[in-house]
Amino acid sequence: INVGGVNRDYLTLTFQRQIAADGTSHEVEFSTDLVNWTSDGVLVNQAVSGNDDGFVTETWRAPLSTSADARLFARLRVQD
Repeated sequence: INVGGVNRDYLTLTFQRQIAADGTSHEVEFSTDLVNWTSDGVLVNQAVSGNDDGFVTETWRAPLSTSADARLFARLRVQD
């Protein structure tokens, strides 16, 4: 992913959600140890489905780029 004119590798998470799902929240979280999670990811793409089905696809990236020796995990928390 190109950030600030520099190409770097980032862990990304892509998911679909229903636009009209009132009362439902979606939170992307990242962790380096599976214990401590942060929600400081960056939304890099949001596209409405071309099928007119009421869904949007979102892609989020981790706040920091990956490195060969780093472990990084992502999760999606969905709550009503």
